[in-house]
Amino acid sequence: MSPADRSERRLLLLSALLGVWQVTTLPLFAQEAYYWCYAQHPALSYFDHPPMVAWMIWLGTQLFGDGALGIRLGTLCCMLAATWVGLLWLRRLGASDWVRRAWLVSAFAMPMLMAAHFLATPDPPLVCWWTVTMYALWRTRDAARPLGWWLLAGFAAG
Repeated sequence: MSPADRSERRLLLLSALLGVWQVTTLPLFAQEAYYWCYAQHPALSYFDHPPMVAWMIWLGTQLFGDGALGIRLGTLCCMLAATWVGLLWLRRLGASDWVRRAWLVSAFAMPMLMAAHFLATPDPPLVCWWTVTMYALWRTRDAARPLGWWLLAGFAAG
């Protein structure tokens, strides 16, 4: 493993640890309590929001209870996944070590991305799945057998 790979892994781990700290120490907001309420009754759609945030909250609270960790676990996982897929994409594009590290640091330096790591809203799953969709579509360009990438793109977009 190269020094750049170790550096990226350390930054991703630091991002995860900082995210766990934020998730567990910051108080829940009114909007998150609203999402928790409709997560008590999982459905395929809701009046004013997409269902993914409710499903993530439902799963998180089944695993870790009704506290901040249970409510926000899916949010943190989505944003860490989006950050990781972004890193994979930068590697595919041939980005320099500096650019890849800057991407990892920016995940917590930019206020909107930082907030998306711990606020349980519809935005983190949207960002995550669209990042996966775009990466999969990019990979179809040069894949010897693109069917798998097309299927992943379709699944992630859905």
